[in-house]
Amino acid sequence: MHEGTMPQLSILPNPTSGEISITSTHDLGQCSVAIYDMLGNQKGINMITISQNVPAKLALPAASGVYNVRVRSGVKSWDLRVIVNR
Repeated sequence: MHEGTMPQLSILPNPTSGEISITSTHDLGQCSVAIYDMLGNQKGINMITISQNVPAKLALPAASGVYNVRVRSGVKSWDLRVIVNR
C-alpha cells in the first residue's frame, strides 16, 4: 500500500497473441503469477518482479481461449482475465 491506495494492475495487450505485460501503479517486488483456464486448471506458474510502471513480460499457454491470471504479492492478490487469440 502506498499513500493509502491499493496498487492497480493491468494487462496489455488484451486480447493477445501469446505474450502479455503486467503493469502496476506501485512496486510489488517478487510476485507469484499463476495462469488458469476457464475450467480452473492451472496452466502455469511463474515468479516475476513487478515494479511501478515497468512492464513485466509473461508468456501464456499456446491454446487460444480465455485465461485467468492470479497475481500474488506480499500485499494482496489480484485476479485478471486475458483473451489469447492465436
